[in-house]
Amino acid sequence: MMPTCFTRATLRLGAGSRGALAELLTGAAGPDNGHSLVWSLFDKAAPRAFLYRRIAPEQFLILSSAPPQDDTGLWRLETKDWAPELAAGDRLGFRLCVNATVSQSRPRPEAGPRPRGRRKALAALVKERELDLTEAAAAWLLPRLPGASLEAGCLTARSEAEITIQPSTGEAHSFDPLLLEGLLRMEDPEAFKTALAKGIGRSKAYGFGLLLIRRV
Repeated sequence: MMPTCFTRATLRLGAGSRGALAELLTGAAGPDNGHSLVWSLFDKAAPRAFLYRRIAPEQFLILSSAPPQDDTGLWRLETKDWAPELAAGDRLGFRLCVNATVSQSRPRPEAGPRPRGRRKALAALVKERELDLTEAAAAWLLPRLPGASLEAGCLTARSEAEITIQPSTGEAHSFDPLLLEGLLRMEDPEAFKTALAKGIGRSKAYGFGLLLIRRV
């Protein structure tokens, strides 16, 4: 996906039947963190070509390869072109809500291939091993930001409340998200923009991994 659009999507709460329905949808967005609501703005038959972040019960930020479309009148969509002009040496503030996980190896059996590693939330691993959360988060994040470096001493990391997402089909999934904020310095803008387009970490379909940036 190479995004071209950045959208602030807000459900139209208020009086009337549409406002009442928007209120209902806002409350129902909890079980899947808004996944179904955001998908309703795109072609469900096509591969997912967007990232999103829920910033309020009724509001989402969306980075997508095509503008979202609303045929219901339930949304206010504010879309603009996404074409960040970045140069080597630029300093950017960033904010990221991420499902940060690490792979833990499993014992290899006497015969057969090595089993796949078990995924564990970074927040849980930090607590289990009594590590420094900010240091662990920096070590996890930096390899996932090609083309940029972290400004020393400027990263903050906070463990957010566990989120349990219940898809319409299948079993529930629990996440231990991290909220990361800090400063970046550009080294290779094109490599960095490619990383932005792909999103950071896992579970991007459920509202994680959209890196929000601003000039410092």
